[in-house]
Amino acid sequence: GGGGGSGGGGGVEGGCVFFFSSGRRHTRYISVTGVQTCALPISRSLDPALFFQKAEQLAEEIDKEGRNDRGLEKWNKSTQLRRFFDELVRLNMQAQAKEEDWGMIKPRVHMIVAKAAYAKGRDLVTDKFVTLVRDGITQVNSREDLQVFTNFFESFMGFYKALRKK
Repeated sequence: GGGGGSGGGGGVEGGCVFFFSSGRRHTRYISVTGVQTCALPISRSLDPALFFQKAEQLAEEIDKEGRNDRGLEKWNKSTQLRRFFDELVRLNMQAQAKEEDWGMIKPRVHMIVAKAAYAKGRDLVTDKFVTLVRDGITQVNSREDLQVFTNFFESFMGFYKALRKK
């Protein structure tokens, strides 16, 4: 393995996308739509940086990509992203209540990827936002994974909303 201490943010340019699994503990690098992303599996003991530094970094990148040449909001409007967050929260609440079989909830969670692609097709969101949704949702395989991704998305939305008020 390559050494790296715990001092920095990893030094990866582009989007940093998180894959949720309880097994592996190494970092993989993949290319999604031409953007290098770092896939950081997390275990049941979560890295607090996921909800702070990583969420803030992605919020900044997606905010920047969503502005036009004059720095004005054009894509990734807070209200649009909030719709995805609200859908995620609703599905997470259903999953955590355990009143419905996970096998019935999981396909609806994964359908959020199609909704993000549709929003991209309508020129409402950018590639980095779709990549965040796609890479996060693809790794949701259990109720616990959905809880982690929902918490991460909440952190992301908090940082994003703060940037959009500027």
